[in-house]
Amino acid sequence: MIDSIIFPIIPTEALTEALKGIKLTPDDIPFRTDNVEIDSFRLPIVDRLTEHPLELIDFANDISRLLFEEDEASLEKLLGFDSKAFLAQESIWRRSWPEPRGVSLDYPSFSRETGCFAECIDGIRNHFETIYLVTSEVRSGIDRFKMKLTAEELAFVIDTFPELLLEDIEDEFRPVDELDSLQKYEEELSKRFMPIALKLVGDSGDASEIRSLSYDYVLTMHETSLKMIEFIRRACKCDGTEFQYEVQSPVGTIAIGGYGRNDYYGSYAFILDLGGNDRYELESIE
Repeated sequence: MIDSIIFPIIPTEALTEALKGIKLTPDDIPFRTDNVEIDSFRLPIVDRLTEHPLELIDFANDISRLLFEEDEASLEKLLGFDSKAFLAQESIWRRSWPEPRGVSLDYPSFSRETGCFAECIDGIRNHFETIYLVTSEVRSGIDRFKMKLTAEELAFVIDTFPELLLEDIEDEFRPVDELDSLQKYEEELSKRFMPIALKLVGDSGDASEIRSLSYDYVLTMHETSLKMIEFIRRACKCDGTEFQYEVQSPVGTIAIGGYGRNDYYGSYAFILDLGGNDRYELESIE
């Protein structure tokens, strides 16, 4: 807490005041669209603060404290990978790592190819195994839920509903009559989705279980990945450098990338990237 600053109740003003300490505004921290991996870890924090906006005051206080304590070193974090992950960082480090659950990497090959990553092997194994198991549970829950949908509902979700996600894309370049027609079409799609949405948000045990699994998945992705990033940075002392390694595991290839430009092609079981303007041309794993 910075004693000299009294944050107002309005969350946006609180964040604005917090950033003044380093002469920044919220507009200076754009939502990254060039790296899906980066934003996938920011979204849980954004979603949490959206549901509980007053928590943004504490969030702003935490950022301010870290900025003033770490000086210039914190600026890179603020503008880089884990800028919105400060809120959970302290609680993350107090938790214990999960026990290994049977997936072992090729230790000799891994150590020889990466050198400085040798002391991170157990951590990376646990990190990946946690993500893999939670993902499997989420998929199983979704598969069970899909069995409750009619053939028409399932086809709508797979083939038609994604069109709703394109709403407002480049709408400023469309003529008025086209916008009107598009809006009516989107409204019709929304109405068709309502029965499915009611099943998704209903109080049935299956729907509740899926939501819980999905939440655990997002939380696990965020927390364990943040830990692994710190592990790699400390072990390799390679903060700001470029590197890209691939490790084979029984469930597929694991890719590890540094802050520089990395290109990922083909199929991967998991990608852990520290940030940067990366390219992803991926194929699904059958």
